[in-house]
Amino acid sequence: MQPNMDEPLEQAIATLNRLVELAKAHGLCNAALFLDMAKLQLQLDLHGITDEEFGALCDALENGALVAVAPARAGHARPRRDGDLRTMGRAWQRPEGAAPSRRRRRASQ
Repeated sequence: MQPNMDEPLEQAIATLNRLVELAKAHGLCNAALFLDMAKLQLQLDLHGITDEEFGALCDALENGALVAVAPARAGHARPRRDGDLRTMGRAWQRPEGAAPSRRRRRASQ
């Protein structure tokens, strides 16, 4: 999409969002659906998504080929390991039987 067209398209999408909300508030479900479709078409044009790409996405969603992945929620700590590894110190980082590497000291002259 041309750079000079991006802003007007974004404004049109924002206007359609308001119109969809208004239509839904007044019980005009069919009108809201058509406005949503118009908004989707503008979003596809804005982001340069072709009809073939969009069709492939729809097909993948219908066939279950795509799995929705929930984004990681910020502010949640990662799951903690069980207590066994924490009590071992750094021993769990080396394979069993491997001798720890030690730096050789230089002989003083």
